[in-house]
Amino acid sequence: MSAQPEINRSETLQSDGDWAVRGIRARGYDLMFAPDELSDTAISAASCAQARFRKPFPAWEAYRKLINGTSKHDVALVEYATGVGLAMLLAVRPDGRALVRKQGVWVVQAAQDAMARTITGSYPKPALWMAEEYGVSNKTYSRLRDAMAREFMDAVDIFRGYLYEEASRCLHVDSQLP
Repeated sequence: MSAQPEINRSETLQSDGDWAVRGIRARGYDLMFAPDELSDTAISAASCAQARFRKPFPAWEAYRKLINGTSKHDVALVEYATGVGLAMLLAVRPDGRALVRKQGVWVVQAAQDAMARTITGSYPKPALWMAEEYGVSNKTYSRLRDAMAREFMDAVDIFRGYLYEEASRCLHVDSQLP
């Protein structure tokens, strides 16, 4: 008779879903939003947080990808990153010059890399490789990609703050019910 290895709770949770995609361990309120099927309280909190956030960034989708590891929202995240890249191509400074001097597909790729960094915690490929592939300076590619990744991560963190606040409020209201 062979002995069964003991499995602790955290290993069981990890096998159910990758809750630490960007190195974020699910704990506290994150555990409320991590399961595939959300409770009524979690849905209420998420709905209120999304209403308060009011930005075009797909914050709920990015947060769920981070916490649950689900691939349901991948298309929305890639479409948003692609849209940001295209907007960067069309953007002009107040003096009338283009925001990105060297136009090209590399800007869209940099935005998609930034979204990947937001979700996974690392870029898919080093900037040097991508810069060489698109014929732009490594410094230029890195600067644009890093700036977009910071903005995406800040948006997720701001949404997470709203979500925690709304979760606290909803849990308080639920505790007052008979």
